[in-house]
Amino acid sequence: MTALVWDKSDARPYEAGVSLGVFYPLGGLGVPWNGLRSVQEGIVGGDVVSRHLDGIKYLDFVGNKNYQAIVSAFSAPKEFYPYSGKKAFISGFLLSSQPKLRFNFSYRTEMDVGYKIHLVYNILATPTVNGYSTLGKDVTPSTLEWKFDAVPVLVSGFKPAAHFVVDSTRAPSGNLVNLENKLYGTNVASPAFPSISELTTLFPRVL
Repeated sequence: MTALVWDKSDARPYEAGVSLGVFYPLGGLGVPWNGLRSVQEGIVGGDVVSRHLDGIKYLDFVGNKNYQAIVSAFSAPKEFYPYSGKKAFISGFLLSSQPKLRFNFSYRTEMDVGYKIHLVYNILATPTVNGYSTLGKDVTPSTLEWKFDAVPVLVSGFKPAAHFVVDSTRAPSGNLVNLENKLYGTNVASPAFPSISELTTLFPRVL
């Protein structure tokens, strides 16, 4: 028998930082998202609902969960404008409050050892309040912010999901390289977002 041991040096993993954001129009090629500051993941739904009979609880069930995130950045790709409700009006002008389009998104979070790649499908982005301040002695760049809501996709054998996470410390290295080549492109292939069927090919052990 072995006693429990706390605070081993290799047993305190943590995540810090976000990088390598990529915007993917549906069916289009990936575009680097420069200036990405943060991705605050959240969940909509998933609450426990209880049922009672004669004053006694007899059932608990959990509602469906949906991915939601608050994304902030110093800038966004120009290709992203129509997907956040801004469309070209005449040369040099963008018209706001237009119908938004869905897109896919990937980003990477860093760990003490390794990293995680996040894939998010079928997103609608809603801009939040963006503030602008007068210039002073110290210049602070304005921050843009959006709320991302995603529609889950069908996954054979599992509940539909919109958010997929690949852990570099657990994924087979060859499969991980194939995924990164797909997402970020190579000298002979353009960056693209994988479909669920492509994921099952890239990672046959995952799904």
